[in-house]
Amino acid sequence: MAEQKACEIEPARIDAIFAAFDRCDGPGAAVGISVHGCPAYRKAFGLANAELPIALTTSTRMRIASMSKHFACLAFMLLVEDGLADAEAAIGTYLPELAPATGSVTATQLMGHISGIRDVVDMGWQFGGCGRPVTADALLGIYRWADGANAPPGERWIYNNGGILLLTRAIERLCGLSLEQFLNQRIFGPAGLHDTMLRRWDTDFVPNSAALHMTGASGEYVRSYLGMELTGDAGVVSTIDDMLRWLAHMDRPRIGSEATWRKMLSPLTLNNGFSTNYGLGIVTEVHRGVELLYHDGGVMGGSSRMLKAREYDLDIVVISNCQDANGPALALATLEACLPDLDEEPVDHGQRRTGIFLSPDTGRALRLFTRDEQQFALVDGFEVPLVAGDNGLLTVQARYRMLGLSLEVEGADDHPSSIRLQEFGHVDTLVAVPSGNGADGRQIAGRYRAREVGAEAQISADGGEPILAVTMAFGTEHFALEPLTDSLWRARPSGWWPPGGILAFEEGGSGLSFRFTSSRTRGLRFERVADVADGLSGEAGACS
Repeated sequence: MAEQKACEIEPARIDAIFAAFDRCDGPGAAVGISVHGCPAYRKAFGLANAELPIALTTSTRMRIASMSKHFACLAFMLLVEDGLADAEAAIGTYLPELAPATGSVTATQLMGHISGIRDVVDMGWQFGGCGRPVTADALLGIYRWADGANAPPGERWIYNNGGILLLTRAIERLCGLSLEQFLNQRIFGPAGLHDTMLRRWDTDFVPNSAALHMTGASGEYVRSYLGMELTGDAGVVSTIDDMLRWLAHMDRPRIGSEATWRKMLSPLTLNNGFSTNYGLGIVTEVHRGVELLYHDGGVMGGSSRMLKAREYDLDIVVISNCQDANGPALALATLEACLPDLDEEPVDHGQRRTGIFLSPDTGRALRLFTRDEQQFALVDGFEVPLVAGDNGLLTVQARYRMLGLSLEVEGADDHPSSIRLQEFGHVDTLVAVPSGNGADGRQIAGRYRAREVGAEAQISADGGEPILAVTMAFGTEHFALEPLTDSLWRARPSGWWPPGGILAFEEGGSGLSFRFTSSRTRGLRFERVADVADGLSGEAGACS
């Protein structure tokens, strides 16, 4: 067994990382550090609720968001151990009501985000808006008749909350219990996680819970929630103390067999042979020379990260209850404060490039821009901060490395001619194209319909910049449209979420149409229609 490397836990250095949140008039964050499975630093900063003089503690329940996913994956794998499920079987084996494109993918592909299916959660946010109560049944019902896909199974790694909704429903059907009952009986209770539970709605009253805090337009804290029912995708609330217990358990697990944990921690491989660095709800990644196991979580008004550095026997958990405390970034800063011998950070050489680029092969669009002297790329409508390295190579900042992106820029610094976009072994060459500063929004105005998922869009261009209003059964979301080229427009969000996307317009035999692409929804086709009075082609029903 390799000798364990030493950590340096200096409380003053950790305190300094969280100093901005060490206050008695607002929310903040909590952090826990364990070495060799024993807590070495536990502290919370700020208030549990901005309305009350109650301090946040390491035993206060907080939403861990997508860190929930590995609990849902473990729950399914326990059913595999019980002989009730097969991780390589089609999910339609357990949910036969699903449309073929969804029902044919495997549980493993869902857990590892390589299924390629549409993400009903992303579409619910993008086309129905946030803050409205939407049940998991309503979202799952779309999978009964919507039969499109983002990509063939195993072809791409595309983060997908909808896949974990399907996994949740399969777990409940197989065991005859609700997900919360199964988690309590098989995982949380036996592991001693007595303050950990599934909390489906942010608006519920739950004892010993911190509130989530979004920042309003004038800097004040506001209540603003995602609105959707949260299950295995993001529904767990826990505490720093419970999560430290759980990370210690992962080194010598009592819940789940050795084979189960080997599968949980093994990154999946795409059809092209490249690793996704993502197992079953757990990421494996090297950061400054140290291999980490981790997962992030993010909701409106809070964020989190759990991580393990096994060669140091070091565990770190950070959970925040406000929008301006970035849990993943704080966790990385904490890691770096504890490890004195990390490799040097990549040097940002400072080249700042701008331009709009389009792939003649795939139609994928990308925009390079700067903000506050930071290089960014707009990829699939999602803004990603970049580090400018040698020889024109742009890599994503550590916080976003899970996306697997790198960009090789060719041509002069001030006028790049093309970009080689690399993503998990897929290479796409995008060529510089003229900007659409003179594009006329009146040319694209009108009504559009995405029959595949039962969504409608209205583009209005009466004056000023065009406005996109997209509607599903759950509600309507609005975006400002910003021209990138004559045929490419960015759907720009008005707030923190939903993130928006890229609209690619084209003329065809049936008239004008556009394809909507976001980081989690690819190429969804909307066709312009003269009259929508005949209604939509699909109807969402319960997937019970």
